[in-house]
This record gives sequence, structure tokens and C-alpha cells, in this order.
Amino acid sequence: MKPLTRLVLISALRHSNEWTLKWGDLKVSVNTPTFLLEQDDFVEQVQIAEKLWGESGITICLEILEGSFIGNSSSSFIILKKL
Repeated sequence: MKPLTRLVLISALRHSNEWTLKWGDLKVSVNTPTFLLEQDDFVEQVQIAEKLWGESGITICLEILEGSFIGNSSSSFIILKKL
């Protein structure tokens, strides 16, 4: 699942980069599996995708289910603050 999520992040930002040239600023949402928040390199993977394709005018929205915060909310919020 981790390689697939990385591919989706990179693809979403790549396409958004093209779309902003045509239609201006936009927001792109990526559904993010709960367990990825617990991965040590999740923040780094998002940052890599942004460095590859992120442009000004693109806002990325990571959609994370609320259930991910029930088990270990303090850890989840630390990761979200890093993002």
C-alpha cells in the first residue's frame, strides 16, 4: 500500500501542476490510509512528492479517516503538525 500511496501522491501533484497552468489555483485531495500515519517516513514521502511536483497555487489535502485518531491521538497529531 505504501508504494501505491506514494504513486498516487506524486501523480495527483503532477496532474495538478498541469491543471493550474490551465485553470489557476486549485486544491487536490488524496485519500490516505490510516496506517500510513504510523509509518516513520510518511511525512518524508509527502515532502518528496511536493518537492517533485508541488507548485505555488496547489494545495494538497490529505483525507484521513477520523478513526485513525482514536487509538493513538497524540502520535497522530504530532505527525499532522509536521505536515
